[in-house]
Amino acid sequence: MEELDLEKDALSLAGETLAGVAYQTVRWASSSAWTGPGPHPVSLAVHLELASGKRFRVHWADQLHLHHGHGIAIAPLRVVDRDLGPLQDVSAQPAWADLVGAKIRSAIIHWRNVREALRSTFGVMVSIHGDWLRRRDYPQTLELGFESGAQVYLSAARLVEGKGVGFSNDLLVVFGRAQLEGIGLAS
Repeated sequence: MEELDLEKDALSLAGETLAGVAYQTVRWASSSAWTGPGPHPVSLAVHLELASGKRFRVHWADQLHLHHGHGIAIAPLRVVDRDLGPLQDVSAQPAWADLVGAKIRSAIIHWRNVREALRSTFGVMVSIHGDWLRRRDYPQTLELGFESGAQVYLSAARLVEGKGVGFSNDLLVVFGRAQLEGIGLAS
């Protein structure tokens, strides 16, 4: 997958109407973490169902050969692989309920500097060893902007002590720019 393919997949969401949302998680994940206003920790993927009948899986992956971490990935979905983990419909949850039936105005990939995202132990390893960075940036977050002005951020990140840690093999759903800034994931 190339950068352009990722950007094209994101752009294909714009103009579509959101019909449903499901989180795909590891079997032991607690769905109680998704009842509030967020952020919502989602271990594997967010499935977006659109009114046109299209479905997309937003997940973390190393599609750009990042070598030290993971970025956000978007894939058109034909078949749901339930062996990866169960799906839980969150369309009626308070954070999503007002967005189901809303038109997606924009879908933007936010890129972040890899060095800024490296854990300190990786940073030391990269600077003093023969290990090197293969890229300068990675796709951290997909921003969905809705006609209502609402924004949802799906980020390859996890929460650690209330702060977002990117470049991760986890997915974090954040509702609104202020919340994204509050956990330190705004670019």
